[in-house]
Amino acid sequence: DLCHPVMFGLPEQAVTAAQIIRGLSDLAETAHQHGARAVCCTILPFMGYQVWNNALEQARQEVNEWICNNRTFDQYLDFAASLCDAADVRKMNPDCHIGDWLHPSPKGGERIAAAIDLAVLGRLL
Repeated sequence: DLCHPVMFGLPEQAVTAAQIIRGLSDLAETAHQHGARAVCCTILPFMGYQVWNNALEQARQEVNEWICNNRTFDQYLDFAASLCDAADVRKMNPDCHIGDWLHPSPKGGERIAAAIDLAVLGRLL
């Protein structure tokens, strides 16, 4: 988690983009070892949230770029692109969060659902 170590003053629990990527890779590898498919989604934008900072944003963008440009997963879903503010991709669209700039609102949930290509996911079954 990018936010919790900052939010709760636990710097020893802070993670880097490389650590998140390694963890996601390990999850996909474990899924594949057990004959399961692995699907991953991008990290949502959260500029405006109480602990957002440039370093966290850089990590989010690095992880998202990796998610969208690797072959570790059988499929990825770019939820960040579905919810970002067109004027500033570091932020969630104002009508897509519950007021905290982090958690999607019902409208955000609708956008997330609309971003899922069921035909593509169906081929993974």
